[in-house]
Amino acid sequence: MLEALHTNAIRGMRSAVATAAALAAFAGLAAAASAQAQPASPGATPAPTTGTTPTNQTNNPSSTAGNSVGHLPVIDIVPWLTFPAYYYSTAQLKGYDYMDLGGTFKVPITKQLSVSFDRLVGGTLDQPTVGNAGPTAANPIGAGVNSHDVILVERADYAINQFTVEVGESFRHRIWAGGAVLHTTISAQPYPYTLASVEHHYGYLGLTYATKPDKYFLGGTNFVFNITGDAQNVDHHVATLCTAGMVTAHENLCTTAGTVGYHDENPGTDRYYETTQSVAMNIPLRPTTTLTFKDAWGALNFYENAPFPYRWSSAFTAQITKRFSPIFSLSMSHQDYHQIPQGAPDPYPNAIHVGAWNVFADFHLDLNQMIH
Repeated sequence: MLEALHTNAIRGMRSAVATAAALAAFAGLAAAASAQAQPASPGATPAPTTGTTPTNQTNNPSSTAGNSVGHLPVIDIVPWLTFPAYYYSTAQLKGYDYMDLGGTFKVPITKQLSVSFDRLVGGTLDQPTVGNAGPTAANPIGAGVNSHDVILVERADYAINQFTVEVGESFRHRIWAGGAVLHTTISAQPYPYTLASVEHHYGYLGLTYATKPDKYFLGGTNFVFNITGDAQNVDHHVATLCTAGMVTAHENLCTTAGTVGYHDENPGTDRYYETTQSVAMNIPLRPTTTLTFKDAWGALNFYENAPFPYRWSSAFTAQITKRFSPIFSLSMSHQDYHQIPQGAPDPYPNAIHVGAWNVFADFHLDLNQMIH
C-alpha cells in the first residue's frame, strides 16, 4: 500500500520543480502547512508548520512564521513514542529508547518574521539500522545495533503569502549507540573531534511554497513544495587513532602513538554543498483531521566521518493528525527510507533501509493568545 502511494506520489512530484517539503500535518494555517522539514514536518488555529531542515528524519514541531502578531514565545511541546519498523532480532532493541521529548521555542518578531529553536527526536533518528543486501553481496549489518540521535536546529523564518524562506543551522548528535559493547560509537561531546565522530553539522537555506487549498480537489487538498541547500564542513573535527608511523611522519597532528589526531579525509575539499527536495500532499479528511503524504530525496543523511552525504532514493512518510483543540493535536505516522547504493557506509551494492512507526502529540502554547 505504501509503495503504491509512493509510486503515485513520485510520478506527480518529479515534474513539479526540484522542490519539496513541509508536511503540514498539524492544524494551522492551511496555506502554510507543516512539514517534517527535514524532512521537516507537517485549519484554523495557529500550529506547527514550516521548518525546512533538510536532514531531520522526524516530524518537525516548528511553527509557521507569522501565525502570531505578538512578541511573546510560541511553544510546542512534542512527546514522541517510536517503534522500529525493521530489525533483524530483538537483540537489536537492547537499550532502544521508545520515548523522547521534542519541541520548538519560537519568538515572533513581526507578523512575517520569527526565530526558533527546535529539538527534533524520534522516528528514524532513533531505531535499529537495517541494510539492504545487494544482489551478490551479503548484508554487512549484524544484530545488536541501534542508535539514538537528536537534532538541534536554530533558524529564522520569513513568510510572504504562500512562500516561506528559512535559514538556519542544524546539528545532529548521536547520544546512544547500542551493540555488543555499548557506547563505543558515541561522540560523547560535540567538540573536540572524537574517534567516532557522528555529528552532522551544517548551515542551510530553504524555500517552501504551499498551494492554496482547493475545495474542488479532495475537499480542500493542498500541496507543499520545498527545496533546501546546505553547506557541510567535511573536515570538521574528524579524528583518527595515531600510530607510531603517523608520529614519525608528522601526520594527522599526531605527537604520541595511541592518542587521537585530526584526520583530513579530503585535503582538496573543505566543504560540500548539497540540496534536498520534498513534496507533501495534505488531504483534509474532516475539519479537524488531516492525512499527509510526503516524499523527500537528496542528501538527507551525512556524518562527518563519511566520505560524502548519503543520498536517499526515497524518504516517504504517511501521517494522520487529529486536532482536538487549538492547543492539542495527536498524530500517527509511518516512515520508510531507502538509501541509494553508493559504497558508504556499507560496501556497494549494500545500502541503508530504515523505518519507524510513530505516535506523537503536540501541545501548542501561544502565549500571545493565552496572555492578554
